Amino acid sequence: MTALLGAVFLLFCDILGRIVIYPYDVPISLTAGMIGSGIFVYLLLRRQVYA
Repeated sequence: MTALLGAVFLLFCDILGRIVIYPYDVPISLTAGMIGSGIFVYLLLRRQVYA
């Protein structure tokens, strides 16, 4: 399941990178990094701290 979701995520990033600036290609690593860092920050802020 993880491998399938990872492949779908990279395919989504590739398609998004080709659409964002049409005549040019945005690298997959840049697109995946932007989306992945946003998800990571969301998970960090969502974490509840117990004192």
